[in-house]
Amino acid sequence: MSNVLARPASQLPQFTDGSRQWTRAVRVLGKSYALDGLRGLAWCLVFLGHVQPFRLFDPADTGMFIFFALSGFLITQLAVDEFARKGSIDMRAFVRRRVVRLVPALVVFVGLWLVVAASFIGSPWLTTVPQGGPSRVMSLPAAFEGVGVALAYVMNWFEIEKLFSTYVPLGHIWSLAVEMQFYILWISLLLLILRFGRRAALWVAIIGSAMASFEALVLMHYGAHWLRVYMGTDTRGGALLGGAAAALFWSDSRICLKGSRLFSLAALLAGISMIWSIYSLAGPESAVSQEIAWPITALAASVMTMYLVDRPASWLSRLMSRRTIRYLGKRSYALYLWHYVWLTWFRDLGFEGVVAALVMSLLSAELSWRLVEKPASRWRAPALQRAT
Repeated sequence: MSNVLARPASQLPQFTDGSRQWTRAVRVLGKSYALDGLRGLAWCLVFLGHVQPFRLFDPADTGMFIFFALSGFLITQLAVDEFARKGSIDMRAFVRRRVVRLVPALVVFVGLWLVVAASFIGSPWLTTVPQGGPSRVMSLPAAFEGVGVALAYVMNWFEIEKLFSTYVPLGHIWSLAVEMQFYILWISLLLLILRFGRRAALWVAIIGSAMASFEALVLMHYGAHWLRVYMGTDTRGGALLGGAAAALFWSDSRICLKGSRLFSLAALLAGISMIWSIYSLAGPESAVSQEIAWPITALAASVMTMYLVDRPASWLSRLMSRRTIRYLGKRSYALYLWHYVWLTWFRDLGFEGVVAALVMSLLSAELSWRLVEKPASRWRAPALQRAT
């Protein structure tokens, strides 16, 4: 599951920590089946949230916090590992790996969606919201706008600023935009901060996460539009940087959490908090419980990610490593891309439409995995293919 990369001091880069120099081995993240399972769980929560079978619960928000914390953890862990091996981070190679991993499946998705949109423009089922209800008007130029904005990874800000000429049912792409923006900004920053030591990077991540969560809380409290809070790259930094902080902490091989009762208690509280957030985040936008749940869920998702990595033998890690949930996790990117539009197209059929959307989402994700994502992965450096 995980191992420790130990090298002679002469082969390790020298990091500056204040006025002192220090050298340490880096704990490397090996293959973690539990993280695949956690990703699969996050997608299940998002799918249920978009269907909205329950009025008092909305698991989609909690699922998004898990996705973001997990992304922040994995990307930061890889960056720390590369810096330890090379004394730097190759930004060009990093961007190339992100593009190869994310863009091909997205291009295929928006391309096929555009064909359907152009063929059936004006049909009510084309723009029915996933939760059901009346459709909204979409023009063909707006469909082209949506594809361009999706491929430019700025969907979140277009939605926030209401820049589309008419409605475009590709709103779920906002989260991909947030992650890509975060990847570029955070890795560029890490390239500079890690020269001053991992401790400095850890504090930057902790403070940044706290500030992002506090900003979201303030915006909610003073009545900012919910899209500004929900889709903002800055406000989502609480979970992304929380995951980054967890990676920076866990990657320090001098820190041993094995047998720590305090860490076990923290993981238990994190699990309870995440379950509680499914109810709290579904409440009215002005509810105090929702405001409090925002930073708590960001922290809880980060702690849970670190726990699954550090305790591969725990019952929770074993549960998250089951074949079915791992299967969903490995295909969660394509599942996320496709499930929203299948729900859009089929939701008005009622329960049968939800089942049909689920089946088609699984089929689309499998085809995307086999025909697009796996072939594209051969273009990445083999040592770094485990990144996602």
